[in-house]
Amino acid sequence: MITLQQVGVRFGGLVALDGLCLSLSAPAVGVIGPNGAGKSTLLDALCGLVPLQPGGRLSLHGERFEAWPPHRRARAGVRRCFQAVQLAPERSVADNVAVMLDALPMPAAGRAAALQAALAFTGLSRLQHQACGSLGPFQRRCVELARALAGTPRLLLLDEPAAGLDAAEREALCGLLARIPGETGAQLLLVDHDIDLVARCCRQLLVLEAGRVLALGDTAQVLASPTVRAACLGEVPPP
Repeated sequence: MITLQQVGVRFGGLVALDGLCLSLSAPAVGVIGPNGAGKSTLLDALCGLVPLQPGGRLSLHGERFEAWPPHRRARAGVRRCFQAVQLAPERSVADNVAVMLDALPMPAAGRAAALQAALAFTGLSRLQHQACGSLGPFQRRCVELARALAGTPRLLLLDEPAAGLDAAEREALCGLLARIPGETGAQLLLVDHDIDLVARCCRQLLVLEAGRVLALGDTAQVLASPTVRAACLGEVPPP
């Protein structure tokens, strides 16, 4: 579904992504790697928050979009959730979710239906009139997910969604994420340090190291690699 060709990102003399060439075809794809590997930069590149080096190409379902500004990508269904939840705390749950729908070209009835569908999917219907500032961490994360899923999402980019959640909340989040591809039609690209969460949610795994692809393939097979386990888990490979 997603194809990257010669995708490079530099910050001055720092190479954050080094000419990535790959295709991510699974409904849910995990992205792991050590700190500084380029995981968040990859999401930034896909949603348009950082410029690509000349010659870089991005395609979604065969349609190139590297020249699109961030707002056009969001309207086309490329949605991003950040590690630090981005909400207006004084506004209601429904208002925070509706921000995405207000930018989409659809009639009022369609926006209302899409809003209720997103709230129902994330279990927020009964809280839709409550101010986001009064919610707990998991509920705030669900509001951000609902906003990203409102309308017609095609690609959902999640950066550390389990950060700050306890074990029970991580379990609930895992169940929610697992439903996204099948029930919304959106492809999921999940970055998280919780490798168990990533492994349970994603059939395909991309491992980055120093802005390059260390491994890409079936999640179980990739995680069995001594090289990957050394890079991501600190395990010493056998001699």
